[in-house]
Amino acid sequence: MIRQAAFLAVALCLTSTHAEAQTAYTLKEAADVHLSATTSSPLIGRAARGRAIELTRDVGDWAEIGWEGSSNHAGYIRVRMGGVPLAAFRDLPAIRPVASPAAPTVASTATASGNPPNADAASTPIARPASSGRPAKARDALAFELPPHTTGVGIRMDPRFRDFGAAARFWSPSRLGAQLEVQRSTMTSEVAPGSLTNWQFSPAALYALPDVVNSSIWVRPYVGTGLDLLRASYSSITSGASATDTAFGTKLFGGAEMTVAGAPQVTLSTDVGYHWLESSFGGFDLSGVRFTIAAHWYLK
Repeated sequence: MIRQAAFLAVALCLTSTHAEAQTAYTLKEAADVHLSATTSSPLIGRAARGRAIELTRDVGDWAEIGWEGSSNHAGYIRVRMGGVPLAAFRDLPAIRPVASPAAPTVASTATASGNPPNADAASTPIARPASSGRPAKARDALAFELPPHTTGVGIRMDPRFRDFGAAARFWSPSRLGAQLEVQRSTMTSEVAPGSLTNWQFSPAALYALPDVVNSSIWVRPYVGTGLDLLRASYSSITSGASATDTAFGTKLFGGAEMTVAGAPQVTLSTDVGYHWLESSFGGFDLSGVRFTIAAHWYLK
């Protein structure tokens, strides 16, 4: 009787310790469940948005969860990428690291039935039935998630014209986007004895091409087209005369927006395009190829 009570006490302690080590969490977005802690492992299910799950073990960028659709009643969900929480785990608390949940043994089964176990049977796990869930499906090894970039503000510059300005960029879930740029530049010419000061307002429409993603850098290529609205002021050095003019033009361009895993809210963009923009002041060429560098901070 004493021996049976001792086995029962040990089993209860182990169960209590495992329960305390679990972290309950409600998913903010749907998440794939894999057979092991890698995106190339078979997909064994999908946890829906709003589902409450039990995170039983921290495995680097992954977490082990209890999952009835697998043969060992466990699955793996990716919670971070390079230390950055993914969309489904924006406010995930620290997962208390524990050993892998042990399978029920003959010892606990025999104790519950009142029969003391033998030493050999105590270490033998009970076989679990094979999963009857959805068939396993291979996943792309680079199936990572991007941060939810929708609205960003920042700065931009054009090295050719030495102009600086402000920029804003907006992305929709359908890969369509828009951007606004405002910049100021000052130009001189060997032909005209004076300087041209330009204020330029440039709205544009964007379309994002398929993302290129790995564990450290995320790249979103894009193409775009837009307008250049220019307000130019010319000041002559010799005569002291000045004049103003307004010009309109169009542009086509392409580029890429890059994000590193350690700073998911910040992007660095480079693009190159051709601008059709004519100035009424002779000697100042505003048309041609332009190269732009921009940095954006995404508010959401």
